[in-house]
Amino acid sequence: MLKLKSNKIKSMNDFVAGLCLVGFSIYLMIGKSVIIGRLPPGTTSYVSAEDYIRGVGVFLFVLASIMTVRSINFKRETETSALGFEFKLESVLTMVAVFLYIIFLRRLGFLVTAIIFTIFITCLYIRKENLGQKLTRQEILKKFAFAVVFSLVLVATVYFIFTRLMYAHLP
Repeated sequence: MLKLKSNKIKSMNDFVAGLCLVGFSIYLMIGKSVIIGRLPPGTTSYVSAEDYIRGVGVFLFVLASIMTVRSINFKRETETSALGFEFKLESVLTMVAVFLYIIFLRRLGFLVTAIIFTIFITCLYIRKENLGQKLTRQEILKKFAFAVVFSLVLVATVYFIFTRLMYAHLP
């Protein structure tokens, strides 16, 4: 296994992830094909979907830059850690869920895919949070109901904001 480590970097994971996120944020800020389509003629909006994506890019750039700078070992006194990834069940299932979300987004549409994805991710991390606890059937059902309601409200809010306020076309 390749171990990438430097005494100049406190956390190589944070440094590499920060640089990747800085690159992605620059793409969001200046990319020409980030948003497809514009406002329909005759409509006005204070904030368009393009403004939102570019704003997310700026926000991500600031946070990723901070993350990258904080990973540098300026004092040279701090213990450093090598680049390495621990694949836990939740991480793998999250990656699979994102992959499936991307595959089914065009086929099923935003609403259906986003609701299923959000319910799954919410339940996955509720499960992780409550691991080792003996929950009754009623408590499990209550947590699942929370995941469903949370997902419906979240997706409906996002859908409303993007389609009605920003006039963005969602798949």
